[in-house]
Amino acid sequence: MLQGFTLKLKRTLGKRLLKPFIRKEDSFSFNCGIWVVSYTLVSILKQKTLFRLQLLQLRGKQIISKERKCLTRSQEHSLLNKLRLQCKITKRQLNVPKKAGFDGVEIHSANGYLIDQFLQSSTNVRTDKYGGSMENRVRFLTEVTEAVLKVFPASRVGFRLSPNGAFGDMGSADNDKMFPFIAKTMDKYKLAYMHLMDGLGFGFHNKCSIVRAAHMRKHYSGPIMANIGLTRDMAEGMIRSGTADLCAFGRLYISNPDLPERFANDWKLTPAAEYPTWWKPTGAKGYTDWPFYKEEKK
Repeated sequence: MLQGFTLKLKRTLGKRLLKPFIRKEDSFSFNCGIWVVSYTLVSILKQKTLFRLQLLQLRGKQIISKERKCLTRSQEHSLLNKLRLQCKITKRQLNVPKKAGFDGVEIHSANGYLIDQFLQSSTNVRTDKYGGSMENRVRFLTEVTEAVLKVFPASRVGFRLSPNGAFGDMGSADNDKMFPFIAKTMDKYKLAYMHLMDGLGFGFHNKCSIVRAAHMRKHYSGPIMANIGLTRDMAEGMIRSGTADLCAFGRLYISNPDLPERFANDWKLTPAAEYPTWWKPTGAKGYTDWPFYKEEKK
């Protein structure tokens, strides 16, 4: 939840420490990610099989909890009230990164976390206004977006989608229809960008056809950021063709801290960081201790 982010930002980073770093170079823009994790994070940290957020699991008139037990009607109403409050919480917590000096925010609607669970039919089996049709399943994302836009202007807000990913046991048979619909729906907000994880380097659910940036471009007029498993040549091709406006690199950037210089000079790349170095708590080892490029002696 965003409350956890707020606490971490206040205690660990702190406004005095964070703000000078953010504005150190005016040529860069630093965005804060809005990450509403639901119960998925607890499951990942315990390295157990992922389970669904009970808010999404409606079976007839009853909601199923993570222990697979039916909740009472009062518990059901309590959970629904928490859902209604989430957008209000989002708006309130957003004032923290804004005061800290972040230039904008990215709404994390991917990778099986709460918003993604609403978007995908494999997890969202609700029978109220948040479930069923594509219009209903995108409702929570639009409500969160509208709450964010009350704090940050549209030019400072992005959102992230993962239509192909299998992480978190995600993937739905209608993703090839649902995600273009999401793109069309979100286009009206004229946000800074759509961060699209259309690559397959993080696993593919194989439940429908692959959703590529080219498909989303037909429905979204704003900037598209492509991501996941890209090489320099792939990224350049996507940008030249107009499929994407910019491309992001993650794991490859960890192992190559001077990645732009290596791309520009055709320098040899260090292989992408392995799973333990970018997911498990290894500290600096394998995370910030990768060497910069040194020209090999002939």
